[in-house]
Parts: sequence; structure tokens; C-alpha cells
Amino acid sequence: MRALLPILLTVLLASCFAPRGVRKAEVISADKEQAQVRLTGNIMLDGGCSPKPYWSLEMLSDTGWVTRVPFPGAQLLCGAGSWVYRKEVFNLQLGAYSPVEGPLLPGTYRFVLLGRNGRMKRTAEFTL
Repeated sequence: MRALLPILLTVLLASCFAPRGVRKAEVISADKEQAQVRLTGNIMLDGGCSPKPYWSLEMLSDTGWVTRVPFPGAQLLCGAGSWVYRKEVFNLQLGAYSPVEGPLLPGTYRFVLLGRNGRMKRTAEFTL
């Protein structure tokens, strides 16, 4: 039994301090200009001076999901990082980004958010 104690302690500590990701992402409202998204978990931030989640936007097409607003190519200058949020509501400005292939068309969309653990979390579908 004593031989198992160090192993159990190591596993317990690793699970407590391992980077976690986005646990919940819920779209509250959305239109062509902005969306309100409620987030819970450890979320990668964009590095802006007023931090926002690192996100992209996908649209459902005849062939499956396609990226309409990609993740930014680089993080901003005020510092990258992550933060743990508990049911925090963010206003994501859709009109401030250049969608791939022109303006956002009416259709079915979902956000993709990046957790601190590097895993992507997708929201439920919503309509614009």
C-alpha cells in the first residue's frame, strides 16, 4: 500500500494542476454585427488590451462546416494568456473581422473557442 501512495499523489496533483479547457460555451444572442456568448472554463485570450476569447466562426454548408472567420493569425501586443471564467458573458464583434469570401450570409453558424489546454470547443448552432 505504501508503494502506491507516491503514485496516487502524483496522479492527484497532475489532475489538479493540468491545464483545463473551455467547459461550456453558450450563444445567448447573435446578429451580423455582434454575438453574446457565455463562457465557463479556462479560455485562451486574444492578447488584446481589453482581452477577449480567442475564437473563430464556422458556417454550415452543403458539404459540412466551413470557416467563415478564421482564428487571428497572431496574438495582439498587450499579452497573450488565458483566464478562468465562470459564466462570463462576452460581446464578440463579428463586424470587426473580415470573413472569408465576403460578408456573412444568412445561415447556420457556430463559434469555435480555444481552451488553455489547446482543445477547441464548439458552441451549439445558431442562425444569423
